[in-house]
Amino acid sequence: MKLQSTTIKSDYDTNTGLSKVTILTDIGSFDGYASLHPDDKDIESNFAGCRYAEMRANIKYMKMKKKIFEAQLKSLKSVYNQTRNKKALKVLEKEIYLIEDNKETISLYIKSLSDKLTDMMNSRPDVIRFIKKDNKTE
Repeated sequence: MKLQSTTIKSDYDTNTGLSKVTILTDIGSFDGYASLHPDDKDIESNFAGCRYAEMRANIKYMKMKKKIFEAQLKSLKSVYNQTRNKKALKVLEKEIYLIEDNKETISLYIKSLSDKLTDMMNSRPDVIRFIKKDNKTE
């Protein structure tokens, strides 16, 4: 399974604090958004906001890919249950296995990227404090 996305638009509005990123994938385009939290106004960054928005767009992409795999599995299992030919059953079993594996893999990707996004957002204030502290010692 190959996941591929290209960022085609990235924008940060300083007035609203809203970041928006659009990615293009093999199954269409997806938008991701991130809003500046009022408590973070002093550490505002268009790069961080756009990175969060990009990650959210990729999560949407992967969730849609997972739905496609689920629909394929449902169809293949229906055909499998109606098939009597042993050769056809073996081919279907192999295809069902591959799609189930892809579905599991993409579920892990979604979880991993979601966890990474949460960690990045939670650790950002600490990183900024560290950078500010480090710049004062120079």
